[in-house]
Amino acid sequence: MARANSEFKKETSKIDLNDAENKRPGTNSNKPEGQRYLNKERAQAFAQSGAKPVSSRDVSDIEVEEAGLVEQWAEDLKDLPESTIKKAWFTMSHLLVDAGAHVIDMGCSDGAMSYAMAVLNPNIKFTAVDIDPQTIQYAKSKYKRSNLRFECNDISKTIFPDNSVDGIINSFILHEIYSGHSYNENIISRVLENQFRQLKVGGQIYIRDYAMTEPDDMVVLEMPDIHSGSSDPELMSDPELLEFYSDQARVTSNDECAGFPLEELPQRYPGTRLFRLPYKWAYEFIVRNNNREQWTEEL
Repeated sequence: MARANSEFKKETSKIDLNDAENKRPGTNSNKPEGQRYLNKERAQAFAQSGAKPVSSRDVSDIEVEEAGLVEQWAEDLKDLPESTIKKAWFTMSHLLVDAGAHVIDMGCSDGAMSYAMAVLNPNIKFTAVDIDPQTIQYAKSKYKRSNLRFECNDISKTIFPDNSVDGIINSFILHEIYSGHSYNENIISRVLENQFRQLKVGGQIYIRDYAMTEPDDMVVLEMPDIHSGSSDPELMSDPELLEFYSDQARVTSNDECAGFPLEELPQRYPGTRLFRLPYKWAYEFIVRNNNREQWTEEL
């Protein structure tokens, strides 16, 4: 994740006035519920903050409200795969924007993750962008939220006015732009330059993607020697999947672009297999291995 400038907002701390430690022997438990403090320093900090004590009724109301919100989330997200919801939650837990912010999801595909982010963050406005008009039309018809809009556009170009958005998400999309432009690294630099110009001062860019490393960087991966007997990537053992991936990676119309070098070394320990491969592909394999249910689709 990147920021448009180096300023970071300070997080304000919250005081839990109903902490279970308040009820330990030796604490001032004779105070009315909702007005107990862990110690003198905490009491002074609370008094200086000007906040009002939280009563048990307030806490109860909050718990009821939160329970209702969780039930609504479950209803709104019931048709989405668990993996999509996790990706949406993971993404927004790293993109720290204020309520009312405008966030762009670049390369939204079918819009499922964009929709999940909009459901989980109702106070944030999302615009989801993809270059495929059919995909965008599908997303518009399937995922409807008051804080979510879909737009068909080329994310490798400037889409929004300079200094106009609070956050930009690039979730596993930059590598597609890279491969779609004949593996041209310069296009990624231009895309990110365009995105930074579109950000407001203090805006944030979130990038989750595969790594670019030096061409000669090599690593070794050691795995249990397990045989699944399956040709399904979801069921293969780790070494079987790695060998399969070494033949299938970056499949395009040009066969010369497929696969990567993979060398099996003598085992160091019984019941294991040891492989030597470029760091880039080892990194990419590990990331993809954690999302096997979408292996074939994303490959």
